[in-house]
Amino acid sequence: MKLLFFLLFIFPEFSLAKLSVCEISETQLESYLSMNFYDFDQGSTGWRALGVKSCYKEAAELQVKFRENNFTNMLDWEKRTSSWHIGQMYAFANLSSNAIKYFELSKSDQDQDKSGFKWNDYVNASIAFLKKDRDSLLNFRERLYSGDSPYNRMNLRIVDSFLRCPDSFYKEAYSKTCTPRETEIDRLNATAIEIQNIHKISSPLNAYFENHDVIAIGEVHGNNESIDLFHSIVKSLSLGASKLLVGLEIPRTEQHRVDQFLKNLDISVLKESEFFNSQFQDGRASKAMLELLQGLAKLQNVKVLCFDHAEGLSAQMRDNKMSELIFEKLSNEDFDRAVILTGDIHASLKVGTDSNSSFVPMLKSLDNRLSQASESKKILNIQLRYKELNTWACFSPGCKKYEISHSHSPYSVAVPFSFYFTLEDELEEQGYKSSIFIRKSTASLPMF
Repeated sequence: MKLLFFLLFIFPEFSLAKLSVCEISETQLESYLSMNFYDFDQGSTGWRALGVKSCYKEAAELQVKFRENNFTNMLDWEKRTSSWHIGQMYAFANLSSNAIKYFELSKSDQDQDKSGFKWNDYVNASIAFLKKDRDSLLNFRERLYSGDSPYNRMNLRIVDSFLRCPDSFYKEAYSKTCTPRETEIDRLNATAIEIQNIHKISSPLNAYFENHDVIAIGEVHGNNESIDLFHSIVKSLSLGASKLLVGLEIPRTEQHRVDQFLKNLDISVLKESEFFNSQFQDGRASKAMLELLQGLAKLQNVKVLCFDHAEGLSAQMRDNKMSELIFEKLSNEDFDRAVILTGDIHASLKVGTDSNSSFVPMLKSLDNRLSQASESKKILNIQLRYKELNTWACFSPGCKKYEISHSHSPYSVAVPFSFYFTLEDELEEQGYKSSIFIRKSTASLPMF
């Protein structure tokens, strides 16, 4: 008590409120314990309200009380999730023995799920860090790297931080704020998942894609590899879907011709088209696009949507119209998911470009429409990145073959793979959640 009066006297700004910032009243405790699991565990008004105030020990103890109070009604996965978050808060509070106890309880009965997600290896790596057992940490790091699920690779970044900062506290190493800091090369070394065959998507990657309702791929038009990858993703997703919407950046006025071609594969139908037979070929009506349409015609559960609205519209109005048409299709028909191929500006989820800070890209506009309509859709956008881009495109000198090099990009030098997928940090600079890297593309000439 004397210490308290001393502090109040010497430091007028020191208050009883600050001493009790981590305390919760009996009324608050009752409210916490009566919450449903999702709101308590994931919502901002659950235990995380203490976590954000750095009340880590108190956050852990609150979760323990919630777990004890609701244990018989909790599902197995809820018990594991609860155990993990209790362990994390104890680890943040530097109470390692308590953390390890609950980390152990968070383990799954299965070594990995059908997507290849190796949860137990990540838990064991976290325990090894707390025990300062570097040999075990390296072993579990290798096990995580061998799993091609994107979820494994994001956890691998944290394990790599454990290895870079073995003497740091868990909180600093987990949040990657310890020294030495993670570099872009470090990030890509951990997250890059090799695509060994661009004509066949691996099961872990396909399982990750299946966890999303809208997948938009942003490309540079006019090269073969972009189309090949898109076709492979569509084929892979179509196997587990009853109805798949495939959106192509072809003018909506060509829908009837595309439908007719998909039905009978009569190429003369496309030759009659002003778009496919135009003198101005920007890469969208390429020979690779013809092969894509021929491949889509073989898939029974696929609906192709031509969604471009380019006729005399401003850039913003064009993207608005694109998103409007896709939104109407998704709202009025029962599709399992949509897979969209479009130019990389249109597939961004970030407002603004270098030339227009208020520009709303097509995919961001679609996201806004879905949110306003209270339609919960998980969106994944993938930017195609290239080291050596050989493409047929229309730039200021005209429409022709172009060669563009990005030799010094971190994506080009981090790993030796010819093709790989990587998740980004939230939304990276250009508004993408993920990327597929293509080391060298080949130009695809106009269809006619």
